[in-house]
Amino acid sequence: MERAQGGFSRRSFAAAVGTATVATALTSGVTAAAPAQAAPRDSTGIDFDRCLAVARALLVLDSDDRPLVPRYQTVLKKGLPAQRRARPKNVMVIGAGPAGLVAAWLLKKAGHRVTVLEANGNRAGGRVKTFRAGGHEGAEQPFADPGQYAEAGAMRIPGSHPLVMELIDQFRLGKRRFHYVDVDSEGLPANRTWIHVNGIRVRRAEYARAPRRVNQSFGVPGHTGTPLPAPFCVPCWTRCATSSVTSTATASASTNRSRSGCRAGPAWCSVSVTGRCSASSPNTPASTNGPST
Repeated sequence: MERAQGGFSRRSFAAAVGTATVATALTSGVTAAAPAQAAPRDSTGIDFDRCLAVARALLVLDSDDRPLVPRYQTVLKKGLPAQRRARPKNVMVIGAGPAGLVAAWLLKKAGHRVTVLEANGNRAGGRVKTFRAGGHEGAEQPFADPGQYAEAGAMRIPGSHPLVMELIDQFRLGKRRFHYVDVDSEGLPANRTWIHVNGIRVRRAEYARAPRRVNQSFGVPGHTGTPLPAPFCVPCWTRCATSSVTSTATASASTNRSRSGCRAGPAWCSVSVTGRCSASSPNTPASTNGPST
């Protein structure tokens, strides 16, 4: 059953219960503080206890809102409390992803007998998957270029995963800085990646200097002086008065403009790529009917 009565999914339940269980295990032997008083239900029916459990699981906090990450890091460094050889447990771990492998590793070091069950018959690692030749899968070369590889999952590990970082350091794995943009030899943004859209191909740096051609290729009304349809246009002086580009905006409104539409008399309102507002009428000259900048 994926979702139990009340809307609590199996995943969120496991996260909440898992956090509470580990917190209890890590603090065993220490006098526990009195449990916090249960929060009442909101008049809308929201269960605050449930919300708090999920929030604490996401923030990795225990039931007293104390951070669990430092304690987890201590376990990773020093291991779980060792069991006497006469009392080892038989433990089954479901899944050979990063979490399952770490759990099995810690339990094994603590003296327990561990069995790991994994659905994949030829690999471990869970969502961490690299397409390449060889490896523990004995995979064939997936690309024409033998030096090419591709990450199907976990292509980067951000610093917001301190426990994974701790394991990487413990196993002395090499790390390489990941850049979200292409960079030069000094690590500065180079903006040399290609943008290919609507038959136009430009470097990102070129687009940053002159975006008009690419923007116009989408044919969005208002970017080329095309009148905006009435539902999407407001009086220009209103638009410019609330615009963040008022320093370069010019505003005018026709004397016969109606606030209920963009065409009255007729008069059109359009917005250019730079954010300038303008109003024009083929029949009457424009005059200021509102604030201008």
